[in-house]
Amino acid sequence: LFIFYLSSLNKHYKTGGLYIKDDKKKYTYIDELVKMGDILFGNPSVPHYCKTVDENKTMSWNNKEGRWLLLFNTLPLKT
Repeated sequence: LFIFYLSSLNKHYKTGGLYIKDDKKKYTYIDELVKMGDILFGNPSVPHYCKTVDENKTMSWNNKEGRWLLLFNTLPLKT
């Protein structure tokens, strides 16, 4: 899994994003560790979740604010 970050926390959005569980069963907030232009390489089988970004705002595809990323998943499709 490759995630290309196209936005930054506290610049383009204020809350929400990716959390990944470590071996001590503690979740780490990834979005506070990365910025626009960073690439995250990960294994999607690692326990994780995403919180809604700026959940009190109305979404608009015409607005450049928000959490933007490009995600490539290399897992095979299950049928």
